[in-house]
Amino acid sequence: MAGIFEGIDDLIDRSLRVTQIGTTAPHYRHKATALSLTSKPYSFDAFVLFDNIVKRMHKNWSAAHDLNPRSPSEENWRWEKKPDISENNESNEKLWEKAIAICCGEEWVNQVPTASGLLDGSSEKHCNIDLVHRIAPEEFEFIELKYASDTPLFAAFEILKYGLLYVFSRRYAEQLGYSGVSKEILGARLVHLRVVAPYEYYGYFPRKPDWFQKEINGGLNCLALDGYRMDFGFEYMGQATDGDVCSAVANRKPV
Repeated sequence: MAGIFEGIDDLIDRSLRVTQIGTTAPHYRHKATALSLTSKPYSFDAFVLFDNIVKRMHKNWSAAHDLNPRSPSEENWRWEKKPDISENNESNEKLWEKAIAICCGEEWVNQVPTASGLLDGSSEKHCNIDLVHRIAPEEFEFIELKYASDTPLFAAFEILKYGLLYVFSRRYAEQLGYSGVSKEILGARLVHLRVVAPYEYYGYFPRKPDWFQKEINGGLNCLALDGYRMDFGFEYMGQATDGDVCSAVANRKPV
């Protein structure tokens, strides 16, 4: 069965006009795409893209729901730390994520599910936000944590897709069964979507990605968000001196 994100990578590829780059989809994942986007593609309209993505999510959900009505997992948008990690897992991203969630206080949780059970009982169980940081009672950061994998462009659309699924989840909360459910993340008034990585991670991203961040934030500002706001940014953090990941993540800076 198709998932909630079915067809969305194609929407992104076509909006960026990069379907000719690389031999495999999504084409925006290729390093050549990130290197090519030194300026905004003339046809790229972030608001139109975001609006189409939310509409596609609703279409995907409606088609599945008509065939098999169901409620999403109660785990979606949970506030809970997940500290366990395999002894054999040497991924820097995963080690950072777990360390931040474990060491940096009650305002941090990790591996927050977003799509489990939306369309069926098995797909998209691992569509999780790496880290969620509660800045204030109704203000949160959704963080895509990167170390060396993929590109800043791909990482940006990873967290943007989760952000737009958040928009979908709130817009259709009653139909999805979320209304009246006590989930503090779904009651936010301000949501910051962030890609967080070492400074070196952005090294080959063309110049500063100012046009991209400006266009993305313009598109988010134009979305019809009922009582809350959302923004986006690239950030870098320094090395965790003496293992102090909390200081490193607290002293992030914009790219």
